[in-house]
Amino acid sequence: MEGFAATVAKAAQVYEPYLLVRQITLLARTFNKYYNTESILGTADPALKTARLALLQAVCLTIRTGLELVGIAAVERM
Repeated sequence: MEGFAATVAKAAQVYEPYLLVRQITLLARTFNKYYNTESILGTADPALKTARLALLQAVCLTIRTGLELVGIAAVERM
């Protein structure tokens, strides 16, 4: 998610939306790897669970925002 705003600005400045799509894809791949190795709801530590849920929410918001910016509707469920 780091650099997302800068990528949005650059993509708009140079009229290259693929830069944003590439950033979204990278974020989705990275989070998918994390999600498949770390338990989000199954952790016993309440603080860790809260932090992981906050990370999940931030990733979802970032991906949804990026998709909206390039005119793609995000699905709610697969």
